[in-house]
Amino acid sequence: MVYHPKLKLWMEITGKDDAEKSPWFGATANEINWVNRVKLQAAAQKHVCHAISSTINLPEDVTEEKVAEIYETAFSSGVKGITIYRDNCRTGVLVNKEKKSENRISHTTAPKRPEELKCDVHHLSHNENRYYVIIGLLDSDPYECFIGLNNDGEGDTIIPRSIKDGFLTKQSKGKYILKKEDYSVLLKDTGTDENADVLARLLSTSLRHGSSVSFIVHQLEKTKGNLTSFSKVLCRVLKKYIKDGTVVSGENCPTCSSVITRENGCKICKSCGWSTCG
Repeated sequence: MVYHPKLKLWMEITGKDDAEKSPWFGATANEINWVNRVKLQAAAQKHVCHAISSTINLPEDVTEEKVAEIYETAFSSGVKGITIYRDNCRTGVLVNKEKKSENRISHTTAPKRPEELKCDVHHLSHNENRYYVIIGLLDSDPYECFIGLNNDGEGDTIIPRSIKDGFLTKQSKGKYILKKEDYSVLLKDTGTDENADVLARLLSTSLRHGSSVSFIVHQLEKTKGNLTSFSKVLCRVLKKYIKDGTVVSGENCPTCSSVITRENGCKICKSCGWSTCG
């Protein structure tokens, strides 16, 4: 604790260490009687030709009732100008930050993965193949993805359709265990296709660094070639995490050229009714 030199001298002379019992208590912005301060401003204002104003700084835990009392006292006292700031009510105020060009890449640092994450487990079929897609969630936001063929090569299902969610635990580098109640499976041993593994790793990287799920889906919908099957499967899953009303960037309605938004994963035009799910 750092004390004002005079307060420290008072402590040394009196042998007391309770600052609230010192002559200086109540002299700083967060300690004074805020209502009395307003009354003092009103008294001073009588001798000022123009309006005067002051800012009252309140602690973060101040009650709404106290804020209301201050404003009501100011009004009834005839105060012509007053401002109230509560600690942390407006972040970034009076902070001088270097302006960044909008036309540049922002480099980010991904949040560290907890040892265990909640996850959603999705079961899909595409081109007569069954897939599982696991989305790890960090504070309810998609953080990572695992995708693979949902069979062990001998016709048996790896992840039963009854498993809809669970927990992903990192066992070691590149090895993750999906658990729910008495069920568990090591994802490294699920026979994931090489292309799906590449796509899942790139998707996880994008999610961890804050890329928009809507933008990722929009890009995957354009893919062609060997990743087509996996991209379509992933799109069907990721659409579930796009908020309704999200604008599809870089694409307009092919019928009326209006803005396209997402509703239940589908691209729709509210102007003319066009939809990819129509």
